[in-house]
Amino acid sequence: MAWGDDLLQASSVGILVIGPDWCVRTANKRIHELLRVRVEPIGRPVLEAIALAELQSLVERVSRGEDVRDVVVATGDADLQVSGTLLGSGEVLLEFIDVTQWQQAERARRDFVANMSHELRTPITAVMGYSETLLADRSELGPEVVELLLAVERNARRLRDLFEALLRLHRIETRRRQLPLQRQPILPILESVLATATEVASRRTVTLGIACEPETEAAVNEEALVTIVSNLVHNAIHYSHPGGLVDVSVERQENAVVVTVTDEGIGVEPRHHERIFERFYRGDGGRAHRPSGTGLGLAIVRHLALASGCGLSLQSSPGEGSQFAIHIPRYASARSRV
Repeated sequence: MAWGDDLLQASSVGILVIGPDWCVRTANKRIHELLRVRVEPIGRPVLEAIALAELQSLVERVSRGEDVRDVVVATGDADLQVSGTLLGSGEVLLEFIDVTQWQQAERARRDFVANMSHELRTPITAVMGYSETLLADRSELGPEVVELLLAVERNARRLRDLFEALLRLHRIETRRRQLPLQRQPILPILESVLATATEVASRRTVTLGIACEPETEAAVNEEALVTIVSNLVHNAIHYSHPGGLVDVSVERQENAVVVTVTDEGIGVEPRHHERIFERFYRGDGGRAHRPSGTGLGLAIVRHLALASGCGLSLQSSPGEGSQFAIHIPRYASARSRV
């Protein structure tokens, strides 16, 4: 047996090669184990030899030239991560990796966070209610007591917001499918976001601006886009200097509409750019010393962007402000269209 065949059979990655005629050309030993193949698949039609519901869709997508990477499918016995490549001969190469343990650990983590957040909301709500009741008669309380009660109420609200954000992130993560998209004007959505941010901006003496042509349209999930832009705008306000400007601008490109949220605030060091969208990540710069948020806003932005087919990018330097850009497809694919 050739060295290539030895390596193929010894690989811990399942390898499946399917010809243009939809017959199996190659299937290594690991494929037999992962997909529990009962008959010799070589030369047989792939859908006859291998019982996997998603297989036809995966082969079709790779055959069309789509980039299929790290798609997770469930077999009933295991969770498999699949990547596909279209070979020059027209054959489709599929690679299967067993990620069952990782998926189980991830599900356990998400469930734990969701359950704890749900259970802790009740006592926090009670604390808020008691403090608000006491503060209703603040004229009969000493100034020191009022100050302590205000601190209790403020921190209880912060915890409540954190639990709400965790539950929201849990719902987004467990959805595991693309949000429905609809082509519609962008300007009304952005205007509604800025209208809700006006009060916060006014308190910090930050000016809000918007530049978008009324006829600009894109394929969006309105609820997701509102949340994405709202989180970015509120972040920009929070990290801006008093008297600064937060600007929301829209640029039309050939296949995308780019919504950019720009501020003149403290900025982000380049070494933090790759991790800034992780949950609770603050880095060790100026942003780390402004802890009033939940630390989950940008994680929610990233997950909603992925679920609605959008890209994200960041340009920022310390002391020079930040530009967060959302790259929105102009047209919805057939699978994501409402």
